[in-house]
Amino acid sequence: MKALGINGSPRINGNTARLIGKVLEGCSSASAETEMFHLNSMDIAGCQACMYCRTNDGCATKDDMGKLYAAIKEADVIVLGSPIYIFQMSGQTKIFMDRLFALYGKGDKTYEGKKLVLAFTQGAESEDIFSDYIKHTEAALNYIGFDVRNVLIAPNTGAPDDIEKATDIMDKALQTGKEIIEKGFKK
Repeated sequence: MKALGINGSPRINGNTARLIGKVLEGCSSASAETEMFHLNSMDIAGCQACMYCRTNDGCATKDDMGKLYAAIKEADVIVLGSPIYIFQMSGQTKIFMDRLFALYGKGDKTYEGKKLVLAFTQGAESEDIFSDYIKHTEAALNYIGFDVRNVLIAPNTGAPDDIEKATDIMDKALQTGKEIIEKGFKK
């Protein structure tokens, strides 16, 4: 089994990266191989709406997204994380999401059904304040063909290192990683 982490935060060692890392730690404890990508450190352009992917394999834009397409294809589990900025995922994560268009509707079933965990950090106190947006994001990923198995939300994590105080969500993240490998965890 292989678990892939995709960090949509500009901070490589920030709250979001550590939340994703905790899920991957759980996956690793269940004998999965893990790998983490940091979108902010990668050269990924926005979708150009050229429609190349509608009639050809892959995307016309040759950048680091090709590495992510290959890693997603090989992974059994994907952990996609983002901080919530101004009621939405980070810009880095949105660019990644837009580029997933190349996977959608192509008849290529190798991506379909990949287990996915969403991990959001947010400065807001209420876990539910962005629930409509998070449900929308979950629905979009399910529509593309991923199988969203769990959504982790870490409120009150706006300042550096806040995630370390959120022991309940970090414990849940560790357990989620372990269970998704061992049992195919369903929320």
